Amino acid sequence: MDFLSKVSLISACFLGAWITWSVMRCKGTKRFPWFFRYILYSLLRDGSRLLVSILGNNDAYFYAYWGFEPLDVALTFLAVQESFFHVFGAFRRFDWFVGAFWGSLVLAIIYAVWKSSAYPPAQASAQMSWIISVELIGQYGLTAICLLYFIFLRAFRIKWTKQESWVVTGFALTSTFFVVAGLIRSVFGVKMLPLSQLLPPVGYLAAQICWLIGAYRGLQTLDARPARVS
Repeated sequence: MDFLSKVSLISACFLGAWITWSVMRCKGTKRFPWFFRYILYSLLRDGSRLLVSILGNNDAYFYAYWGFEPLDVALTFLAVQESFFHVFGAFRRFDWFVGAFWGSLVLAIIYAVWKSSAYPPAQASAQMSWIISVELIGQYGLTAICLLYFIFLRAFRIKWTKQESWVVTGFALTSTFFVVAGLIRSVFGVKMLPLSQLLPPVGYLAAQICWLIGAYRGLQTLDARPARVS
């Protein structure tokens, strides 16, 4: 594992701890329980990866990196849909809205399944191919939900919410950088390998900054509330 990857893990752990403290301080654990669970999980994930990278055990790092992916996909989806329906929950009574949400998600998953089967990762075991496919499905599904969120936000002229939109923006950045990195690998192969490896950590760093901004906005809202007079 190179020096840059270790630096990215250290920064991810530091920012993850900061986000955890900020969400708790602005009392966001009740409003965003799934997002808070995701942040705690990501802190455990990044801490485990950093520990095994320092120990220099390549086999352990492989399992620490890829072993978290299925749970990562599940918690990411739950965290995003939580903010999505905080904003658009009133539209759930409309069939076209529910159809648009699940339809876009299903189409993204179908495309990801086709892509992973038509262009499987080279020189990968069956287990590794399955894990990569799960990650690909999760990232394309996440991209679809985030894109739909911003389309609805624009179409219905809903004001940018102080916390939900920052949560979704963060996840949108992680999925966008992941998809772009995949496209670069597909088009340029190993010629642009350093760039394709750099993009996902940069996207996650940008996401964590967005989540910190969202937590800060929550603190501003909390501080702006009038004090109760007993």
